[in-house]
Amino acid sequence: MKVHRLVLLSFVGPCPDGMEGCHNDGDTSNNCLYNLRWDYHTNNMFDAIAHGTHYSSSRTSCPRGHLLEPPNLVVHSVRKGRARNCLACTRTHTASYYRRDHGLQLFDFVEESDRQYALIMQLVA
Repeated sequence: MKVHRLVLLSFVGPCPDGMEGCHNDGDTSNNCLYNLRWDYHTNNMFDAIAHGTHYSSSRTSCPRGHLLEPPNLVVHSVRKGRARNCLACTRTHTASYYRRDHGLQLFDFVEESDRQYALIMQLVA
């Protein structure tokens, strides 16, 4: 069992259903009682993004190699403080689902996402 869970169990009580142990400051080595709370997983993930400790909040590129910088960031993700998502790949995924669902000709994802990325980045140039 992890130390933060032991501290919470000892001083706060059992973990309520659907909750987990969370660190208020994002430092998982700080297991002082004032820094711990029981909370939902969703809130724990929002904390990780806010503290910059979420795995994708510090990414500089997507798996395709597209830079994650404006204007190639999904707008709702940036506005809501969520993890960084590639706009070019998001648009390509959406288009591929639409084409599949409507019986239209499919395209090569890699080629189309690179084309979308080039179009987006032309806006900056």
